[in-house]
Amino acid sequence: MKLFRYNPILLAFIGLGLIASLIICWQRYEVESKTYQVDLATDYKDLVRLADIEALDLDDVLNRTKKSGITSLAVYDKTLMELSNAGRITIFTGKDLLNDYHTGRMGDPELMEFVENGGLISERIYMIPHDLELYNDLKSEILLRVGSNRIREIPFRGSEMLEIRANFDAFVKLPMGFLREELEKVNSAGFYVLARPKNFNPCTPEYIESIFKKLDGIRVSEVVIDAPEMLGAPDNLQTTIDEMRDRNLILGLIEAPDQLRFYNQAGMYEVARGIGLDHVARLYAIPKDEQPKLKMGVAIARWGTSDQERNIRINLLRPFEKTDPGKSLIDTNMNYFRSVHDLLKDKGYSFGQAATFEDFHPMLPLRIASMIGVAATIILFLTLISRRINSEEFLQLLSLFFLSAAMIVPLLMGGGGSMRLFAAFASATLFPALAMIFQMDRVKMMTREQRKQSITFVKLVGTAFVALIITGAISMMGAVYLSASLSDVEYFLEFQVYRGVKLTFILPIIFVAIAFLQRFDLFNRASRIHPDAWIQFKKILEIPVKVKTIFFIGLAAVAGIVLIARSGHTTGMPVSQAEISFRSMLENMFYARPRSKELLIGHPAFMLSAMVMWMRYPLEILFVLALIATIGQGSMVETFCHMRTPFDMSLARGIGGLILGGILGAIFMLAIRIYNMIPKHNSN
Repeated sequence: MKLFRYNPILLAFIGLGLIASLIICWQRYEVESKTYQVDLATDYKDLVRLADIEALDLDDVLNRTKKSGITSLAVYDKTLMELSNAGRITIFTGKDLLNDYHTGRMGDPELMEFVENGGLISERIYMIPHDLELYNDLKSEILLRVGSNRIREIPFRGSEMLEIRANFDAFVKLPMGFLREELEKVNSAGFYVLARPKNFNPCTPEYIESIFKKLDGIRVSEVVIDAPEMLGAPDNLQTTIDEMRDRNLILGLIEAPDQLRFYNQAGMYEVARGIGLDHVARLYAIPKDEQPKLKMGVAIARWGTSDQERNIRINLLRPFEKTDPGKSLIDTNMNYFRSVHDLLKDKGYSFGQAATFEDFHPMLPLRIASMIGVAATIILFLTLISRRINSEEFLQLLSLFFLSAAMIVPLLMGGGGSMRLFAAFASATLFPALAMIFQMDRVKMMTREQRKQSITFVKLVGTAFVALIITGAISMMGAVYLSASLSDVEYFLEFQVYRGVKLTFILPIIFVAIAFLQRFDLFNRASRIHPDAWIQFKKILEIPVKVKTIFFIGLAAVAGIVLIARSGHTTGMPVSQAEISFRSMLENMFYARPRSKELLIGHPAFMLSAMVMWMRYPLEILFVLALIATIGQGSMVETFCHMRTPFDMSLARGIGGLILGGILGAIFMLAIRIYNMIPKHNSN
């Protein structure tokens, strides 16, 4: 029977593209290896509250926090309500003041005189200073927010008080900018300031400039906007961009609760691209409603995972509200901060301002060579599932030329984003299939005598393990191509993400099924006619089935749905507590946790397929095992679809799963071997 031919020209182009892709991946690794500095931050206001609860001096709390490893304190805009509650100002409505006057509760003679002189307007807001410097600062901020036509300066106690025409409830909640004294206190305690301004609408360039002016002379780690919209949205984003660029500030973007991309702040992409993506860092904070449910050990471990696997470089730690047994609240949280610091230090991180990616984009010639390699891979795959295309070498080369041109031209025109995604998708789906097809063709190349030749069990296990490593290496070529196609700073930061992860999981299985049925005849194994996948598929549909067969098919379908739902950037179902514990164990054992689909399913199935051939089990079993083995190969490549995870970590995860899955498969083979060696006794 004629075998499928591997066109050497196509293989040569794939090899050249692989070299170019490896160069890009090495460049990516060098870029990623320079970003191992994180900012450990907590809220300044939480430390103030902690000091109040524990009746401690704030300076002592700040000193202990610094020693625990925290590098930045987040400082927020102050509101008039917060300043009033802190006793820094007095603010009230004219109506409240009149009520106090008429009920006799007013004890201030100057206020009584003000009311009696008829200067009071009940619908107005009045602010009395306790600190002249703070008052002057607030007055300038209020002018920026409401305008001079809505305020009146009234002489009072040798100074003045301010009358404002506004809605009281809304006005006292307006952001009034940073307190300079607060910023300076944070710096003097040895911390960076993590600035968290809010937007104000209608926002003006003067308002934005006042925000950043207060940061002049302050050591700022990053700026993270504390609002559903970026500072300056919607009409004055350019002012924010200019102010940040003038001060060389880093923008922190908050990771979304589902740990994919970002919490959506209107205008954030415009500002990020305006200041340059080399000045953008990802921030993560455990959600407020989730943290109380977590054990502290789980929370600590999460920071290591988030920084390693999701390129988080700003860790905003919130204090725990409950104490550890035998510890005070301050001791509990200082231990929490120190434990996170030490964990990250052990993983190789340093601490300070968040490290950012350089504005990395691979050289165009390398991109082009990689694209041609992907085009050659597509054509090669078609030749290995269609005997007609396999026999037409001129058609293959002509197709390669036109497909390569279609993929390269958009790149040459300065775009090509969609083509790069297509190349990544093709790499992720085709190489796992090609890896399995290669092993099928090796089996087909064996002579009848070689197939009948008996080998020892030990040699069988060794041969199967080597075959698994070779298959994994071919699949990893797809990972290299995928990574090269998408490598740039936008994917590292998740401004762009790989699309079609679940389809990436399904297609290799379909491709392998087609290739298998093009090589092996499940119904007439002695036939000299080439097997045909479509004819065999129709025969499979016509096979009568028993109820128990339907039951097992249903179980397999449920298992498949679970696997597909659990694949991708987000999952369609929750993870069980048992699996969480199993994952935690693997994370503690390995630099990169192997994926369960590879370790427990795909790679052991590959090893067992060799056992099935050795024991001459029905071809149908080999077919099913080949499809299950493809799950492991596809999962290895699918790992690299998450471009936020560093290349070396994804590589370590794939290699670890390959080796451990092979060992587990060998154990399964040994168990079957021992079972078959046990004498069977007839009940008669």
